[in-house]
Amino acid sequence: MLKIAIIDDDKNFAEHLKSVVAQSFKAEQEEYSIVLYTSPTDLEWDLEDKHYFDIFFIDVELPKESGLELAHRIRLKYDEPFIIFVSNYMQYCIRGYEYNAWRYIIKDQVDELIPKAISGMLKILRTQQHQYYVIESPNRCSKINYKDIYYIYVQGKYSYFCGRQDEMRVRKTLNKVFSELNSPEFIYADKGYIVNLKHIMELKDRTLFMRDGKEIAVSAPQYQKVKQTIFNYWSNKL
Repeated sequence: MLKIAIIDDDKNFAEHLKSVVAQSFKAEQEEYSIVLYTSPTDLEWDLEDKHYFDIFFIDVELPKESGLELAHRIRLKYDEPFIIFVSNYMQYCIRGYEYNAWRYIIKDQVDELIPKAISGMLKILRTQQHQYYVIESPNRCSKINYKDIYYIYVQGKYSYFCGRQDEMRVRKTLNKVFSELNSPEFIYADKGYIVNLKHIMELKDRTLFMRDGKEIAVSAPQYQKVKQTIFNYWSNKL
């Protein structure tokens, strides 16, 4: 199910946009859920509580701050979600694409252009390969999307997964977990931590600064490899 956030301080327009978005997803036979926000602060509180959205529809002219500023803070947290700016004015269009926006749509054209934008998004999402790690215990079986894992650490006989979801653990060595992940986006920081390259914000003085604020020390033997891997990963994303 795709999770959608609509942020607009005009309640009537927000409800209309919700209806157009809902009809578009129904026409595509795609499951969805929509949450309306009239205040960017409420959205940011939910993001801090690890609510995740796949798609954001953002009004550029929000009270107290612009939708562009809100998009900037969303991008600091996540680079995967689709962002569609909705506005009465065209002058912000170029700046909107600085935040890797999917579309910039004028409000009086939403009925015509929103279905097209959603159709294009879904074509991309349906071709993307989703990878999951499965955690099984006597009382539970869960799967975690790779993109939702920030880092994994070992403590005793368990490996702990930390990310957008609640912390989860599996009774396996870190080496075993690493081999099962089998993904170039995961790398050892030291013998006790595996990190997801997607969620590294900075490497400074042999310390990794992760998306959730966690600081992870990089061991001396791993430092050059970690540094080069991060550089290559970021270079390919430009």
